[in-house]
Amino acid sequence: MPTRAISFLFGLLLFSIPTRAMEPDTLRITAIVGKDGFSQVECWSLLPGYAVSSQSGTVGSKQLQLGLLANGSYTTFPLPGPYNAGLHNAPNFQYVIVLAGNATVTFPGRPTETLNIKAGDMLIAADVPGTSSLGHETVWQGGSVAVQVPFKSGFIPDHHSSPGSC
Repeated sequence: MPTRAISFLFGLLLFSIPTRAMEPDTLRITAIVGKDGFSQVECWSLLPGYAVSSQSGTVGSKQLQLGLLANGSYTTFPLPGPYNAGLHNAPNFQYVIVLAGNATVTFPGRPTETLNIKAGDMLIAADVPGTSSLGHETVWQGGSVAVQVPFKSGFIPDHHSSPGSC
């Protein structure tokens, strides 16, 4: 069989692999962490990963436990914006879920790193005092809405991490 025909058949085979087989088996979530005294971005793959739900209303779907959580808060940033939340550390190890709007996060200890977040994004803020001397700065679009859900008693979910956002 000519080389071109083999290459063509291999290409067809490669591109016919179902994308469902490539779905992640765990939640990958961007985290702002304190490392070596500075805030930076990592991609966390939460463990133990997805399980098939047997809970009424979600039977058969993929489900992942988010861990031990404490009292959450709902925040609306004022119009017209932008709203500069200033330089700060995360007050707790927590999930931040953006419901509306967007924000830009910068890192004074890493001036070339920027994180843009938008409605539908969920991240973990873990650069609490003692892990990062400078923290991070967040500028929210006016009218943005975020939910912050702290982990209970300093709990941090098991995870694998890699540099950069997910």
